[in-house]
Amino acid sequence: MALHRSKPVFYGKRVRKVRGKYFRLKKKLDREKKLKAVKKIGHKEKNY
Repeated sequence: MALHRSKPVFYGKRVRKVRGKYFRLKKKLDREKKLKAVKKIGHKEKNY
């Protein structure tokens, strides 16, 4: 029986590094009120 989780589980240093990079970048842009830039980079994280 498969379990359904609401949050995905990530493993590996590379994945943590990529997610952290985009998290910090989005946070910085959000503080600067650059909402268009946040939306622009929104899907790049998934492309790794």
